[in-house]
Amino acid sequence: MKTTRKAFLFVIISTLFIAVGQFFFKWATNNGIGSVDAIITNIPLFVGIILYAIGTVFFILALKEGELSVLYPIYATTFVWVVFISIIAFGETMNLLKIFGVVLIVLGVSYMGVSNG
Repeated sequence: MKTTRKAFLFVIISTLFIAVGQFFFKWATNNGIGSVDAIITNIPLFVGIILYAIGTVFFILALKEGELSVLYPIYATTFVWVVFISIIAFGETMNLLKIFGVVLIVLGVSYMGVSNG
C-alpha cells in the first residue's frame, strides 16, 4: 500500500489536535483536579479529551490511506508542537537537550519522508 497525500494531511492534522489537547490537559491540571468534583467540572480537561479524540479519528483516517511505518514517525511531530505550545502558553524554556530532541525528531521524520518518497 502506498501512502497518499491525504494520509499525510490527516496525520499532520491529527498531531495538531493532539498537541492542543495536551495543552488543555496541562491547563486542566493548573485548575486543580484533586477531587472527583474538580474533575467533573474541569472544562479544560473535557476540551482536551474532545480534541484528543478528534486527533485520534484523524490518525485512524490517515492509517486507512497509508502505511503505519510511514505515518507513525510523522506522528512524533506531536512532541515538537507540544514544545512550542509549552513555550508560548506556559512560558517554559528551551534548553540544549530539548533543542537537540526537537532537531532529532525533525531530522528523523524528514529522513523517513525521503526514504519512502
